[in-house]
Amino acid sequence: MPFGLQNPSAMFQRLMDMFCRNLPAMAYLDDIIVLSPTFDQHLQDLETIFLKLKDYKLRANRSKCHFACSRVKYLGLWIT
Repeated sequence: MPFGLQNPSAMFQRLMDMFCRNLPAMAYLDDIIVLSPTFDQHLQDLETIFLKLKDYKLRANRSKCHFACSRVKYLGLWIT
């Protein structure tokens, strides 16, 4: 993110909104949640997400990632 931006958080959120467009995912700043109806679909969706992260030159912190969870705490709320 370049220095001197008036609202870097809003700019980053716009980037993430563009990133998630047409994907089974939602993002709030650097938190991405992938919503899939089945485990097999989830694996396909994750592959799509990781390939797109690579295209955008973004990285995921492996130690902060959770995969194939039936419930997850996201933005302070439990999602099932």
